[in-house]
Amino acid sequence: MSGEYLVHGVTLALAWFGVANVLAAAAVALTARPLLRSARLRSPRWWLMLRCLPAAASVAFVAAVFVPSYLQFEPRETIEGFDVTLTLCALASAAGLTLALVRGARAWRRAAGQATVWRRAAAPLTPSMQGVPAYTIGSAPAPLMALAGIASPRVFVSTRLVDALTPEELAVTLAHETSHARSRDNLKRL
Repeated sequence: MSGEYLVHGVTLALAWFGVANVLAAAAVALTARPLLRSARLRSPRWWLMLRCLPAAASVAFVAAVFVPSYLQFEPRETIEGFDVTLTLCALASAAGLTLALVRGARAWRRAAGQATVWRRAAAPLTPSMQGVPAYTIGSAPAPLMALAGIASPRVFVSTRLVDALTPEELAVTLAHETSHARSRDNLKRL
């Protein structure tokens, strides 16, 4: 497989990804408002799926339709040129994907950095939660409770908040954070 053939395929794949993403996002935008009126479609899981649908549909289209047809039907001997529209679509898709990856990496790095700072000053909280370690931190400037981490989530609670809550209130708020950990909300946000 020649380098030109590969570059041409990647360029076309990016362009098709961008076009499919715009079309899928437009379809979601047009259908979201009527769906919002339906009471049975208000679950967070449904809206997460709807939010991820354009990207998932675009990847599926490129993987299931474009790549096999390109490999089967595109001649390897003669490579078509790059026109302005194709190149701009591919560049826009590449820029969008790069921006998404950079935003995700920055968010991950900021959250991991903050969790590291909290972990240094943390003491285990007793009683702890089921399956999710909880720690108190005294350095928070305001009352704070935060779930940090994706693979090994932890809850950090400021001592100011622990002191302000009754044991029953603390148990309820810890159970709330445990439910966020179980449903992998940090991963969904990322």
